[in-house]
Amino acid sequence: MEKRKKYRKKYHEENKERENQRNREYYQKNREKILQKIRGTRKQYMKKYWETHQVQYKEYYLKNIERIRQYNRERWQKKKNELKKRKIQSLYGENGIKCLLRDNNQCQKCHSKIHLHIHHIDWNNKNNDLENLIILCRKCHMSITHYQNKDDIPVNLRIKWFNEWMKNKPKW
Repeated sequence: MEKRKKYRKKYHEENKERENQRNREYYQKNREKILQKIRGTRKQYMKKYWETHQVQYKEYYLKNIERIRQYNRERWQKKKNELKKRKIQSLYGENGIKCLLRDNNQCQKCHSKIHLHIHHIDWNNKNNDLENLIILCRKCHMSITHYQNKDDIPVNLRIKWFNEWMKNKPKW
């Protein structure tokens, strides 16, 4: 038995290069057939894999559709809120977020909770003091900021106009 093993090992070592050469020649001649066979089996495997997993995924999805939708909504809302906070912090610093919390996330004129803007009362964009910031909805903000040419109006008059404007009820 030992002699056979030694003989096979010796034969294999002597003929290794010749065997490799034969394999290379066979591969070059039959390359297309071999590749088609490999591709075909891979396609069949992938088809079978997706059929089984698609059924499992579909069953899971149908059972848990509401939970998945709720999870996606919450994730999107968190991301949206985080982006909004970053934007506010970059424009107004910490006082922008404090202003939102102080004003309960609603317009201080019409009490709307959608399309909120932060308005500078004295119209100076560099003055981000908490007392100078107020939350307005888009309609109210547009109605106050597009009065006239802002640069020609003195600051004390701007504040006076703003206070008068805040006393009046919105027209919409």
